[in-house]
Amino acid sequence: MKLSRVRCTDGTDVSSVSVGETEKTMEAYKKMLADMARAIVDKPENVAVDVSESEDGTIVLVLSADPDDMGKVIGKHGKIAKAIRSVMRAAGNRKGDRVAVEIQ
Repeated sequence: MKLSRVRCTDGTDVSSVSVGETEKTMEAYKKMLADMARAIVDKPENVAVDVSESEDGTIVLVLSADPDDMGKVIGKHGKIAKAIRSVMRAAGNRKGDRVAVEIQ
């Protein structure tokens, strides 16, 4: 299956960030996840994403939203959360990065 380019709402192409620009790449992943989350919640101003890099090099994105919106972020039986994780993992794979999403 061929993936198309992965873009944020502002047009930033995650796959165009060159290797070695870890901070810029992490910010692009952060923006992409925040954009996805804001699109599905009722209170987009309460969406926050923290980003860090684990010891094994995995980029860890921690998504938090208003407690009233957590059901929308997780979805029935975790389907939305799984889809969000899959999209972010696919974006990371295009750059050769390991990306993990935690939802709090």
